Amino acid sequence: MSSDAPTLCVRLARTDDAGAEARLAEASALLSPEERQRVAAYRHVPSRRAFILARGVLRTLLSELDPRVLPQAWRLQLGPRGKPMVANGPSFNVSHTEGLVVVVGARVPLALGVDAEATDRTSDLDKLAQRYFAPREVAAWGTRDASERRDRFFDLWTLKESYMKATGEGFALGLSSFWFDLDRQPLGFDADAEVDDAPERWRFGAWGWGRHRIAVCCDAVTLPSLDVRQCDRLAGAAAADWALRHERGMGPPLNAAATRTR
Repeated sequence: MSSDAPTLCVRLARTDDAGAEARLAEASALLSPEERQRVAAYRHVPSRRAFILARGVLRTLLSELDPRVLPQAWRLQLGPRGKPMVANGPSFNVSHTEGLVVVVGARVPLALGVDAEATDRTSDLDKLAQRYFAPREVAAWGTRDASERRDRFFDLWTLKESYMKATGEGFALGLSSFWFDLDRQPLGFDADAEVDDAPERWRFGAWGWGRHRIAVCCDAVTLPSLDVRQCDRLAGAAAADWALRHERGMGPPLNAAATRTR
């Protein structure tokens, strides 16, 4: 856990806009031989495209964080619990959903998690909430106006997934074993006694980006800042090659620190 105030660099790339094909071609040129083999094994085209773009954005961001290494030169390996990592390099985490790839990275060693979800997909949110959310989350979510319920559902879902990814536990942790209170300031967060963790050490951010909701999680001691940019091109690793887009619905993080709900 870092004692300095880190910057979390969040890079977003669309997979379904007019520039997607050019970005995919640029991303493909950055892949390692092993990644090219993985691409060839994909049969589901959207998954193949998401993997290519995610690895391209990741490699470009890694070189933005450490310009001494070219994007195509990074050697990714599997760390504890199977999470991709680079030895003695920047921290990162990756998520992709329908229409969007998101990568978060930091120069300092951090436990990082990110999740993105498309909010316009057809799902029975009531059934999902009852099945996966903690009882107090279900109760609070049920009091929301109909106009708010969809976005609030995906705020909770992405916050939960970002935490599970940051811890490395994944779905083995159990979505209902910890909970968020979106109405508290700062954001309320706690977990069952069986969860071996200190909830107060985690920092969270959640926001909307067009039709998507995004959440990030990290274990920084001090409040991190967020540098959020949408990627238009992947050519080059300099920060100038990233175009910052403030889209309608995009705001500051929902909250960047957590307080226990007990």
